[in-house]
Amino acid sequence: MGIRQGLRVNCRFAEPQNHEARMKLQPDRLDVQSILAYGAGWVGLGSNGVAEKIDYSVVIGSRGEKFAWNCTDFEQLTAEHFALLAELKPELVIFGSGTRLRFPPPAFLRGLMTARI
Repeated sequence: MGIRQGLRVNCRFAEPQNHEARMKLQPDRLDVQSILAYGAGWVGLGSNGVAEKIDYSVVIGSRGEKFAWNCTDFEQLTAEHFALLAELKPELVIFGSGTRLRFPPPAFLRGLMTARI
């Protein structure tokens, strides 16, 4: 299975955490930036043999995109945050909501749904 052109979004939200979940992530190819690991409030990104620990909200794309996503907690999210993702035209968006599984309001996702993302 090949790598999809998508965006991974990691939102770091300040919430208490008593335990850390662990999951091993392995890319299909090693020549693209990949999530190597994650923990409470951070994600490990590897690209071209260099590993980086990111501890802020970030958008990571399979085509090399990496930029800060201007939100520090779930309640700050707006439709504009998701409209920005739709403008990038990814095939897939993986949204990390912090230590709890939460879903943004459907109205926020309208641009992604309209673009069939």
